[in-house]
Amino acid sequence: MQYILKLDNNISLDDYIKDIAKGNMSALEMLYNNTRTIVFGYAFSILKNITEAEDVMQDVYLNVYKHANLYSSKNKPLSWIITITRNLALEKIRKNKNDLWQYRYIRTFT
Repeated sequence: MQYILKLDNNISLDDYIKDIAKGNMSALEMLYNNTRTIVFGYAFSILKNITEAEDVMQDVYLNVYKHANLYSSKNKPLSWIITITRNLALEKIRKNKNDLWQYRYIRTFT
């Protein structure tokens, strides 16, 4: 599947991330507006759950905000965001499996 990304005001994602690293919250809002459909769709394709995909999407943008200063402009910005999305979605799956195991374990011995 190929995504076509149209940006507002002809500003690149790279520029948004650089501005976010400088503390520009409106750049984060613009990045969110331009990438939210792709991020949510990818998270949902992994998790198969709307609520969990929304949770991951929120965490993605928090991570982008926190770590924008670590972003290297040598990379493709959308790939960086998608990698964050994938890692957080897989982390959520691992956590859910662990929670289920703990629930079954506790239920067995009580």
